[in-house]
Amino acid sequence: MHGLLLDGVSVANFSRDDAHRETGRELGNGLTQITAYDEAGRLAHQVLKGSNRKVMERRYAYDDAGQLEQISDLRGTIRYAYDPLGRLRQMQGRLGEERFAFDPASNIQVSDEHEARGVRAPVLLDNLLKQYAGTRFEYDERGNLAVRVRNGERMAFGWDSFNRMVSAGDHRMQATYRYDALGRRITKLTEPCVYTSINDGPGYRDVLRARLKAEHGYGLTVYGWDGDTLACETDCEKRTVTHYVYEPGGFTPLLQASGPLGAGVDREAGRGREGPQPFAAVAYYHCDQIGTPQELTDAAGEEVWSAHYRACASGLINR
Repeated sequence: MHGLLLDGVSVANFSRDDAHRETGRELGNGLTQITAYDEAGRLAHQVLKGSNRKVMERRYAYDDAGQLEQISDLRGTIRYAYDPLGRLRQMQGRLGEERFAFDPASNIQVSDEHEARGVRAPVLLDNLLKQYAGTRFEYDERGNLAVRVRNGERMAFGWDSFNRMVSAGDHRMQATYRYDALGRRITKLTEPCVYTSINDGPGYRDVLRARLKAEHGYGLTVYGWDGDTLACETDCEKRTVTHYVYEPGGFTPLLQASGPLGAGVDREAGRGREGPQPFAAVAYYHCDQIGTPQELTDAAGEEVWSAHYRACASGLINR
């Protein structure tokens, strides 16, 4: 693919080398992304530029075994270290330092326990993580996570007979999930937990529920799929829909386009039907070497979202 049109408007044009690897990307917001590779064909350098400014620059370094050793960008540097078996032993980055240790079965252990007592088998030999970094985990008879306790707060999870999560909840909210025949999640319904007393006036519960839904974005979300990629998600409370476009042949997101939700089809065919609604906003993803989104820029080329990740997949989101 060398170009992409969205509603007849060019949103991305690609330049490629003789191996058909992407070397340049001109985006619809006026930014240009240049990509370079090392002698082994691995991603080595990315730079995102505007007309007179550098928005992002990211460099990658690898060790002799081909493992990612360092990522440097305008926000700082992340360093990785591995043990002789290629398992991540240490990560030092913008969110601090993380250290990891493993038992003989490669189950992760608390690093302090490993250093003080040496490598030892866990009490329960079921290969399920029971506690890590102050968080405690409990599982059902199928090995699905049933309870997570973090900082004294308990969250419970429910699963169906196909081992799909169908509910999750704590003292603040309750979420339920539904799936299609292929196992893809198609709806998420989140509701606030509302606590009242006999002293509360009539209608207080409904007012509080509406306020909590607005503050936390609770409500019904409907998901649409194109094969195994998420094509769109609809916020039924805000009546908005966001569409996702991916790089060819993969799962790396390229852009998102959002706008108002159309009125749909009237009960009487041909009457009361609104036409397609124009997109209110288009934003572009900028991802790392494995396709993880790092930044998002809007139609004006300004950064509107960025993320800092820990090795365990949690992170810090900046909006």
